[in-house]
Amino acid sequence: MADVDIIFEGNQYWVESASPYPGRPYVIFFQAYGTKTANAAHALKDQPGIRFQPHIRRVSLANDINVLSVFPRVSDWYQRPEMEEVVKAILAKTEGCQRIGYGQSMGGYGVLNWYHELKLDHCVVVSPNASCTRSVIAFDNRMPGVEGDLERKGIQPERDRLLNGPLITNGYVLYDPYCMDGVHSKMILAKHKLFPIPIAFGGHSPVALLKELGIAEDWLIGMLQKKKFDLRSFQKEVASRRSESGEFWFHVAETMKDHKWYKAAVKAARRAVKYKKNFVQGQGILAEMLCMTGEPAKALEILQPMADQVKNRERALLILAEQYPNVRDRGVKASFLKVLKTVPGGDQALEHVAEEAAKRGQKIKLPKAGGGFFGGLMAKVFG
Repeated sequence: MADVDIIFEGNQYWVESASPYPGRPYVIFFQAYGTKTANAAHALKDQPGIRFQPHIRRVSLANDINVLSVFPRVSDWYQRPEMEEVVKAILAKTEGCQRIGYGQSMGGYGVLNWYHELKLDHCVVVSPNASCTRSVIAFDNRMPGVEGDLERKGIQPERDRLLNGPLITNGYVLYDPYCMDGVHSKMILAKHKLFPIPIAFGGHSPVALLKELGIAEDWLIGMLQKKKFDLRSFQKEVASRRSESGEFWFHVAETMKDHKWYKAAVKAARRAVKYKKNFVQGQGILAEMLCMTGEPAKALEILQPMADQVKNRERALLILAEQYPNVRDRGVKASFLKVLKTVPGGDQALEHVAEEAAKRGQKIKLPKAGGGFFGGLMAKVFG
């Protein structure tokens, strides 16, 4: 494993360097979220080069490519003035070398937003955000508080220039055209001349799908080395392997859910948990869809593996709580609430039910004790 050094440590950002290959290219990786790490040196002392060892770093170093990693203290979309110092530190470290940007989600946005300042030769971005200005991305219901969150942190999106800045002509954009990321990516592709790589049902992290299919490394290295990309061959290889991929079927289920095609979502979710063992996300969406199709008892059986693990108990309970409005039978509803009151962690789930009901202008009388057939089944699962 390559030694990791800190080349910049400020109040808002810090930058790691793993550069064992003098004169070789650098991948400049932007983290997708805030690290909450108070001290970079302390993190390295605990686990040098491991704590923040994304797949792209391992792949790059294995192919004689150096890596610089940019980490924000909080998810600030790389909007603060200190980024000017980060850029200077990166340019000084990589002087005379080829620079390749890489990032996903907020990280992909960061790469594109600072593309010209970093003097990148090209980039690879995965599911990038198009903007951090709320009015621009009002269509995205996953990010209701982006601008508000920045304001609470005292951060103004004054450096949000991706959609109105200079043209970017060298790079690849990987995205799922069937989820919200497709809208962001199409906005970016309409402005910049980047190579689109749509990955149907790849979800927000299509590289995770490629890893499960066993083809991520070869294709990523080809993009980092800017080899000619054969989109048809790539899509053909993905299609030939994905039929037994838990990740693929999970994202099919998510898409079916978004379109309210619940029976189709159940079928896809069953395949997701069949092909990927101990797949908590797959179990979760299958349970949700079984509730939506009127089979809450089967949903509870599916959640048993999650309930057996204390760390997933709260998640399982919240999944059930979120489905409460979709249960039509009054008796089932009453038992549902009673058992949530009696099982470990149920109070928080009940609060979630009440909060969601209040948003819809409804009032729910929270129970004092549990019981009933449905309640007995839940107690068996979660007790």
